[in-house]
This record gives sequence, structure tokens and C-alpha cells, in this order.
Amino acid sequence: MRTYQDAASHVARHQRAGKGSETVGRVRFARPRGSASLVIGVVLALFVLMEGPAFAAGTGARVHHPRHPVGNSTVSSASVVSTPPTSTPPTSNVGVAGAGRSTVPTGTPPMAFRASLQASSSSAAMSCKPDPAPTIAALPPGGVFHGSGCYLTSGILITRPVTIDGGVFVDPVAAKESGVPVMPIIRIKDASHVTVENVVLDGPNVTGTFHRHLVGQAGLDVLSSSHVVIRNVATNDTYGDGMTVSANFPKDDAPTSDLLVNGLTVTHAGREGMTIADAVHSTFDYVHVRSAAEDGWDFESDLNGVGSGFITVNHPETTKGIRLIEALQGPIRFNDCRCDRHVTLMGEAALSGAAVTFNGGSVFLPNADHGMPPAGITVRGPGSLTFSHVAIGRLPAFRAPTGPAWSVTAGGHLTLNDSPVVGPLGNNDGQSTVTIR
Repeated sequence: MRTYQDAASHVARHQRAGKGSETVGRVRFARPRGSASLVIGVVLALFVLMEGPAFAAGTGARVHHPRHPVGNSTVSSASVVSTPPTSTPPTSNVGVAGAGRSTVPTGTPPMAFRASLQASSSSAAMSCKPDPAPTIAALPPGGVFHGSGCYLTSGILITRPVTIDGGVFVDPVAAKESGVPVMPIIRIKDASHVTVENVVLDGPNVTGTFHRHLVGQAGLDVLSSSHVVIRNVATNDTYGDGMTVSANFPKDDAPTSDLLVNGLTVTHAGREGMTIADAVHSTFDYVHVRSAAEDGWDFESDLNGVGSGFITVNHPETTKGIRLIEALQGPIRFNDCRCDRHVTLMGEAALSGAAVTFNGGSVFLPNADHGMPPAGITVRGPGSLTFSHVAIGRLPAFRAPTGPAWSVTAGGHLTLNDSPVVGPLGNNDGQSTVTIR
């Protein structure tokens, strides 16, 4: 059973303990910390300014500072819906010439496997093989491509039920604002029963910055497909999203359905970490968005009335927040989140009235906020956002928090069930409600 103290340590395992807190009702406030050395404080304050989430320039590496403390209550295990991890350790031969199949048990947090994949990417880049796209396109239904080592590709299209198991796929798309269409590294389109597992997808965007003409280069792109499995995959340095899930507009308006993602690490995505534009009845387990130019998770289709629903996200980690802005077709649930920065429910997503729920885990909000509105959690419109057994803290900083925890307006509803919050709290207008239990 996980405790709030466990949840608060997801990026602060080696940080100093806080000096205590004061509790008013169910809302917890952090006591001010003692001041640091004047010289150190001035130098570091110039670096982080008002907020604590600092990243080394061009690397996405976090500079850790003590977080303001959160509570120490017990999280009910019944509130977390997830695939229980197996005790069998993952094994992999991906990236070794002539290696056999890799085996990673479903439900295993793929940390060690991800590390071996990412290491294989850089070591194999000097001896990449020709593009395997024609070989994969020629596979019969049910066929398997057993990859090993590194492959150069300009994009792989999958339109039938096949499996890609293993390999590092490098797409060295020209880094120029050319306006020429750029393809995803792997696109699954109008297909069913496809599996992509034990692979690394590498682009050339090593800074992870936004390039408007190159955002088509997602790591993974799943369009109007069903019963797709993505297992133990890493995307690195893409110009577009780490993963995009949508319909194949304008040819096919059917949403992607029954998608299972189990183990995906996104690093240096040039746009969103994850774009869930048009998907239903799908599950995402152990998705770790390490760095992205924009949001960590973006539920947005850019089309009126088009959006996702009946989505369950288990054990996610993100450093760039979660935004729900387009129409929702059903509930969205995040379980055991290790999430930083903003949570936003607005636009058609709020108007749809579909429930958005966070169960267990932790959400660390900016210490100071300059957004519109300036708040860590925003509900704008008649949407329903609920946090149950979630530690709601603040990102590390050298000053006491100043930004409000929430803003709820235009008929919105925010509910906090046994979810202690580091203040300042927030506000709501006369049409909206904030319920703290």
C-alpha cells in the first residue's frame, strides 16, 4: 500500500526533509523553510527565478531542490486500477547483431529494459542497416519482423496485422524548415492486431525543441486502428510527439480503439509527449514522458466535437503537465500519477461533462504561476475534475509558494477526496464548486 510520503518522493528521493506543516481541515499548508546562504540563494535565484522546476539547457535534465512537504496519509489500494507487476525481471538482446527474441513480461515497469534500449541506440548508430520498411510492408498477415541492431528509415507504414519485435530505428530527417511533409517513424493506419515491442525510435531533434514544419515526425502514430499493442518502446529526439493517437482523417473518422500501451518512454519530443486526439476504450501503462517541448499529455484533436473517452492511464510519469481541451466521449482516469506542473480541463473537454479522475499518486504544481488564469489546476467550464488520495504538492523552489493551487470557473467542479494540498489554495466563481473531503 502506497503512502503520500512515498508519492512525494517520486522526484525527491534524495532531498532534504521538510520542517513540518500545518493542517487546516483537510488542506495542508507548508511552513516556511529557513533561508539559505545569501550568496548561494542569490546565484540560484537568478537561475530558477520564481519557480523551482529547472532544466539544464538543451538536455531536459532536472535540477533537484527540496519540495514543500505533503501529507502522510495512506492511499487506498482499491482506488488504483492497474496491471500488477510481475516479479520476473525483463531481459533483452535488442541492439546486438544476430540476437534472438526479447522477452519482457506484461505489467513489468520497464525501467531496466528502457535503459538497455537507449544505450543500444547510441552504440549502434555507427553501423545502421538499410531501411526495413519494404520488408515490413511485404509481411503477410500475422508475420513478424525480428529486428536487431540499428536501421535507417524514412518512416515505416503498417496497414495489416503484423509484429515488429526488436531493433533501433533511426530517422535522420533533414533538420530544416522545408515545408515538405515529414512522416512518423512508425505509423499504424487502418489496421488491427498490430504489435510493436522492444524497439527504440530515434529522430535528430537532440534539443527537443519545437519546429513547426517538422512536427509530423512523431515517434509512433496510430490512426483508426484497433487492438494495437505497444510494449517496451522508447522514442528519442523526435520533431513531433512521442506518440499520437487519432483517427485517419479525412479518409476515416473511426477513432482508434482497444489500444494497449505497456511501457513507453518519451524523451525530447518536439511537440507533445502524448497526443490522445481520438481514441476510445484504451489503456496506457507505465508511460514516462521525460521531456517534451509542450505538454506531457494533450487530449486535443483540433476538430470540433472530436475527442477521446474511456481512457485509463496507469502509473504515468510526466514533467510537463496534462491538458484536456477537446471534446471527451467518456471518462478519463489517471491512476498512481507521478505528474508535474499543470492539470487543465477546459474548452469542449469541460463542456462535455465527462468525468476526469486522478486516483492515488502525486501532482506537483508550479511554485509560482504566470498563466491565464495563474493556477496549477484549472477547470474552466462545466467539467468535473476529481482527485482522490492524491498528494498535491509544489515543485521545488527557494521561496514559499505564491501561485494559487486552483482556479475553477464557468460552472466547473473540483473535488478533493483525502488529497492534501500545499497552499496557497485557489478560488472559484459563483457558478462553480470546490469540494474538499
